[in-house]
Amino acid sequence: WHLSHEGDLAKLAYGVENSDQLALMMTCAPGDRTAVVYGEVQPRSAHLQRASFGPTEMDPLSGGDAVETRIGLGDPTLMRLSEGRGLAVQGEAGAFDLPTTHAEQRMIQGFLAYCGSAHV
Repeated sequence: WHLSHEGDLAKLAYGVENSDQLALMMTCAPGDRTAVVYGEVQPRSAHLQRASFGPTEMDPLSGGDAVETRIGLGDPTLMRLSEGRGLAVQGEAGAFDLPTTHAEQRMIQGFLAYCGSAHV
């Protein structure tokens, strides 16, 4: 897991830092109630919402359609992640968890707090 900022936008990603080799990335800005999720895998949540409809851009990582979804910051799947129990995901390879360390857990909690705050 790694966290970066681009202006007000926070980006939490799982994969190789500073590369296109990411399993997933979540983005949000202060005051958002949802995070936008991109990637090869998606959180396993009953509340996941597709963010893009109709034709989608080509994903430069896979060469296929880019998948963009939204997940509420209070979703149980994200709460499980912030508690250090990993992120339950689903992809072409099936269902599995993306693990997290104790240090990453604090970073993830910071990401969720930043996104839910009303200011930068």
